[in-house]
Order: sequence, then C-alpha cells, then structure tokens
Amino acid sequence: MKIGEALRKKRLELGLTQQEMCEGILSRPFYAKVESGKNRINAESLFKILFARQIDLVEFGKLVQGTYDSAENKAEKRY
Repeated sequence: MKIGEALRKKRLELGLTQQEMCEGILSRPFYAKVESGKNRINAESLFKILFARQIDLVEFGKLVQGTYDSAENKAEKRY
C-alpha cells in the first residue's frame, strides 16, 4: 500500500474529512492529490499529520512497508 492509500485508510478509520486530516499542515487540494497518488508528501508533513492524528508510526509503517521495502528485504523475509 502506498503512503497516500495508507493515509486515506487511516483517515476513514478516524472518520475524518480530508480537510480535518490535514488541517494546519497542508492545503486540502494538495492533500487530496497525496491520497490519490498524484503528489508526494515530504517526511516532515507526513509526520506532522501522523502525530496530530495520533496515528501509530509502527502500524502506519507496516501498512506501507511492502510497497517501499527493497526486493532484497522482501526475499529475506520469505525465508
């Protein structure tokens, strides 16, 4: 799962609108493009959103790990 997809999943679990999710951090139009995969989010903004919404970093990391993990790490985990 990509970062934008994971943000959307967590936002929906929290029952928040896009505006509520990114309030004070990013503009809603930019955030919408992050969720849809059209824009990338920088680490600072991502962490601000996760901390502001009390989203567990480890849990979020597990959601996106498969997408961003190296092929070598994926192969090692299979064994």
